Amino acid sequence: MRKFLLWLKSLNRKQVAADAGIFIGLFFVFLYLTFPYDIIRDTVVQRIESQGKVTASIGSIEPFRLFGVRIKDLKVADAEEPAKVLLNIDETRVRIRPTELLLGRLWIDFDVYAYGGGVAGSYCRRKTANDLAMNFVDFRLAKYGFRDLARKFGQIDVDGVIGGDFNMHFASGSHKSTSGALNLNLNKLRIANLNFNNKTFPNINFEPGRLSMEMQQQIFKLSDFTLKGDNLSLKASGQVTINQDNPKKSRVNVSFKFKPSEEFEQSLGIIAMGLGEADPDGYYGYTLNGPFDNLTPHK
Repeated sequence: MRKFLLWLKSLNRKQVAADAGIFIGLFFVFLYLTFPYDIIRDTVVQRIESQGKVTASIGSIEPFRLFGVRIKDLKVADAEEPAKVLLNIDETRVRIRPTELLLGRLWIDFDVYAYGGGVAGSYCRRKTANDLAMNFVDFRLAKYGFRDLARKFGQIDVDGVIGGDFNMHFASGSHKSTSGALNLNLNKLRIANLNFNNKTFPNINFEPGRLSMEMQQQIFKLSDFTLKGDNLSLKASGQVTINQDNPKKSRVNVSFKFKPSEEFEQSLGIIAMGLGEADPDGYYGYTLNGPFDNLTPHK
């Protein structure tokens, strides 16, 4: 026993601590690299498919740098019509900041690449509050399958580029301190090959537009939505009050205005007779009012 104690005293403690640190670090790296990501992939697919009549597939889940994961080729489609792709994400990267864990915070950075563009954002969770922030860059609508989604009702092709940002702050366990904003820029927006109920409508080319929403507690306020086009112009404003206990009873009070060109109005046929009177600027108006499960339109 005495020889053992003398041997311990003779050791270089700093060197021992360094060797132990390297060993522990390599051990965790080994666990990270050999983690059974296939099991995680199958679990995620099952969770998505359990939400409704959809099928899901993931190309691969693999480690990304240190403390990160990369998900490739996530696709969600209609279970009855597999050709109707509802979501197609090329790549998602998620990373945890380990230094923030030492400060008692969970901080996650993420990047999503899809439809020719992407989303870069972060999520921070603290004891008293949570913050989420995202930037949208160059989403190309032409790469999304609008024609497949509208096939039961008609035909539509949509092109354009979306950019903008979103942020949200909410206190843990309370909705009273929730606040946030969504700002989207709509550029080069174009609607072509529009056909509904056996009626063909002229193509629409829009000027750059904007959509802005604000959130305070349980109220979503649509503060700005304007699109000016050569054959159709759109405006909207109003708010939605969320009912946390029963989302179907959430109340909607949103006003829509649209101004069709003479060619577009002629394409409406008999429908145009029910539009009512336009305002001095040539806009027809409708208001949606009531709970989600019993919305009532008013002129």
